[in-house]
Amino acid sequence: MFGVQQQTECGAVLDRSAGIEARLAYVYEASAWVGYVVRVQSLSITSQRLDPSRFVGADLVLVGAREMLLQPGETTLLYLVFGKKP
Repeated sequence: MFGVQQQTECGAVLDRSAGIEARLAYVYEASAWVGYVVRVQSLSITSQRLDPSRFVGADLVLVGAREMLLQPGETTLLYLVFGKKP
């Protein structure tokens, strides 16, 4: 699939703050890029808005989310793809 050389399943907590918990779900690695799938869960008693445009980083080429608005207890997936330097 798209030149994926390695897929790793994870579960590490990346962030837990402001009513949101983010856990690394998968890492996909290919020769030209590394992709991360992050499972984001609302821990709040109110709706939480996820804004993918706030994610920035060196070599970040794509960011997206399955759902932008999380109701209390809901979970969505966040996708981050970083290009590798030659």
